[in-house]
Amino acid sequence: MTGSEKCWRRIAPDFKDPCPNNATGGITLVLFPHQHIQKRYGHRPMLRVILDLPVCAECFPKMTARQVIADGLLPGQWGVLSKAAQRRNNGILPVNEESAIEHISFSNPEYAALRAHIAKEREKANDEDSQPALAAPERSLEA
Repeated sequence: MTGSEKCWRRIAPDFKDPCPNNATGGITLVLFPHQHIQKRYGHRPMLRVILDLPVCAECFPKMTARQVIADGLLPGQWGVLSKAAQRRNNGILPVNEESAIEHISFSNPEYAALRAHIAKEREKANDEDSQPALAAPERSLEA
């Protein structure tokens, strides 16, 4: 797990071409409640989630939390994160417009552990795919 992989972000104007730079780290998505809740209880994050989205130091300042939520999360993943934040915060829902992102380096211990876990799961999935199929007993056509 090194920082030699390419940046995840696509560049303007059509956002089809990948960024040519090497990534310097990943992204932490920080969920916050609606503004009126923040005014009453303070600007405290509801949930922090480390995402394995490699990004370079040049692209990160140009990114927004909405872009990460729309393009970086799998379908249905925002709902799962929202429910987890709601359970941890007495039923208060996070608002994706209030969410923020932070750059996290590859050397961060939590991020390194996440990437090691993901690599282990991918290796395990590849090993399962390469296993020969189980032989099923053949039925006799005579019986």
